[in-house]
Amino acid sequence: MNEYLQDLFSAFQLVDSRYYFTEVFRDIDNYHQEQEAVIQSTENSFSAELFRHWRNIMEENHKIDQYNNLALDFDVRKDWFDYRIIENNKQSYRPDLVLHLSQLNWEPEFQKVYVEVKTNPNPFVKDDIQKITNAIYNLQFERGVFISVNSDFTLLTNLIRNIVIRENRRLTQIQINIDWNRIFLFHSTSNNNGTNNFSQPISFLELINE
Repeated sequence: MNEYLQDLFSAFQLVDSRYYFTEVFRDIDNYHQEQEAVIQSTENSFSAELFRHWRNIMEENHKIDQYNNLALDFDVRKDWFDYRIIENNKQSYRPDLVLHLSQLNWEPEFQKVYVEVKTNPNPFVKDDIQKITNAIYNLQFERGVFISVNSDFTLLTNLIRNIVIRENRRLTQIQINIDWNRIFLFHSTSNNNGTNNFSQPISFLELINE
């Protein structure tokens, strides 16, 4: 991992277990038709707390040069996407976090990290994988990160592996080649005693080759 991902992982480890909202998901069936809104609110709260910790790391004195001219944005629009990569026909996309120069700058050297977050124990990940893939290929971000909390690590990695293998086959057929080594999975679960269990970050390329 590069230095930006190392800082992101450090920030990830600082997010308190209360922001995992594990107890909400135990009771999710009682929310009936508002489940999607409840899930989105938990992801927003988790992302905001992750933003706070990463921003604090960025502002440490010995990090000033590393983050010079870069901005960390939360839930900002990114509208330039390739429909060959993203099959879901939406008008815009809002990554949970991005580290870049600004929303209006498209120079590759300033597109650093694109992050999608899922707090749902049973995440639907295909759309997020396609968004991160678009960020790497079309927006020219250096790294993409998929963050999942509350999910079962083995089930999740098997799901991601199967999707990435299919996506890689589909995109290769239309001559879009993705460097899956630039996309990483960060994963954690929270115990009943409030402690978090973190898996080591793993690249999607490693997942494919396991």
